[in-house]
Amino acid sequence: FWVWYFLQKYLNKSPLLLLISSKMKKSYLIGGGNILSRDLEVIDKIIFEDLPKTPIITVLPWTGKNPESQKKYQDFLSEYFSGLGAFAINFPTEDALREDLVKLINSSDMIYLPGGDTKQLISSSVSKGLIPVLQNYNGILVGNSAGTLAMAENILFLKDKTAPQTEFLFGLGLLGDQSYFHVHYEPSQ
Repeated sequence: FWVWYFLQKYLNKSPLLLLISSKMKKSYLIGGGNILSRDLEVIDKIIFEDLPKTPIITVLPWTGKNPESQKKYQDFLSEYFSGLGAFAINFPTEDALREDLVKLINSSDMIYLPGGDTKQLISSSVSKGLIPVLQNYNGILVGNSAGTLAMAENILFLKDKTAPQTEFLFGLGLLGDQSYFHVHYEPSQ
């Protein structure tokens, strides 16, 4: 079944939460918003209601290229998720062994796929052999912006100011064969 949460309070900031639920797992798709300014805190509290009291979170952090900004983002997410009640927040490194990643994922209550570079997140996940692991994961999956896009089976990037050409990309296939849209736009005056 599908449950839509539309938060009127955030209409102008565009976070939209879609919950996809099956007997085995739940996936939360967040359409955007700035987690650093805590725009998504209300949404994340909804997600945390579905987690055990002191959850273990694993963030797949491979969405940026600048190590310094990635470290700051990881520090922020550690503090942020701890404040929501997380017991542990894991950030596997780019050079982590597949067997260690499988154990880490399977021992987590939630996997968080952050915003950033969708292609880099997919490429890193594919190169580590994580697609079947993530597809068979029975915990809660959360994607934010680029992370949400990466969860889809097929992705179409349309040419705009952020993409020099229209491009088709295979995603991680974590959501079945549904279609999802991610749109960047500038409101007109």
